[in-house]
Amino acid sequence: MKTRFSNVLKISSVYVASTIGAAFASGQEIIKFFTRFEIKSFPGVFIAGFLFAVVAIAVLDIVYYCEVKNSGELLNILGGKLVGKFFEYMTLLFSFCIFIVMIAGAAALWNRLTDFSYTSGVLIMTLICIILISFNIRGILTVSEVLTPLMIGGMLYLGVKVIFRSQAVISQGTSLTNNWLTYAFLYACYNSILNILVMSSMYPWITTRKTSIYSGIAGGTALFFAMWVLNQALYMNLKTIRYTQLPMVEISAIIGKLDFLIYSLILAFALITTAISSGFCFVKGFEAITKKPRWLLNICMGMLAVPFANQGFSDMVGTIYPVFGYLGSSLVILLIIRWLQIIMQRRKSPQKKRA
Repeated sequence: MKTRFSNVLKISSVYVASTIGAAFASGQEIIKFFTRFEIKSFPGVFIAGFLFAVVAIAVLDIVYYCEVKNSGELLNILGGKLVGKFFEYMTLLFSFCIFIVMIAGAAALWNRLTDFSYTSGVLIMTLICIILISFNIRGILTVSEVLTPLMIGGMLYLGVKVIFRSQAVISQGTSLTNNWLTYAFLYACYNSILNILVMSSMYPWITTRKTSIYSGIAGGTALFFAMWVLNQALYMNLKTIRYTQLPMVEISAIIGKLDFLIYSLILAFALITTAISSGFCFVKGFEAITKKPRWLLNICMGMLAVPFANQGFSDMVGTIYPVFGYLGSSLVILLIIRWLQIIMQRRKSPQKKRA
């Protein structure tokens, strides 16, 4: 079969969209994993982009050669049922943590836009999400799909605008320059937890092996570009935004009032819809395990989320995401080892091409 450009575009777009979330668009992820290392952040961005491409190619190759149809099949190939169960539970926990982080981000934005306290924002946002999760969220997920390209477009627009309009104001604060490589690796690994599972459903569009290679390269390159733009914009304003909760919101305020309002609105919806979708995934998964009613699990999730979210958006991103980076590294290592084994087996005994 032929390698279709439309398939490459679809697969790489899904990969980019599953990576760039509300925490990325807020600028907090880039600050914590890259920009705080100042000049060393740029090679870190390059390495993370390279790792994104390698992980994507590895997953798509395995999906193509082994004809994987879903995440369960992929996890079984990587490490068997026991490993698959471990990562299934880890993904469930990760969904809950994303819910907490998004609540914290929405509360930080609430605090930035109003005169009300951060804690009141946590309580209100948690209540809104719990109520909405109790109903059919299909419409909310549709809105989220529309908002994602708007969020990415607005983020890149602001980043490019800042790069060409601002003069660099570099902070001379302390930076842990020796850790930049570790954090670049952790960033790619923590994102790979969900990315690998999302890519496991791409089999219908991988018509040739070149499709997986081109899609991985395209996705990795697009993510590198997005990370570079944000990192450059944040680096140029590091003295101003280093310790802020929502760096890109503060940058939009520097650009102009209209940019600030539009970007804040887009980010607000992105934070809430991401919180709802991740919270729904957690409750649905936990419901299957515990057999408890969903309304009870919703309330328990909200009660657990509030004290954690009160720690602050910046602290949550800086603590939770690196932990899952270490956990995700085991999945990435398993993936790379299994990928190389499959490639070597294919070279020794070539099989029929996909019909």
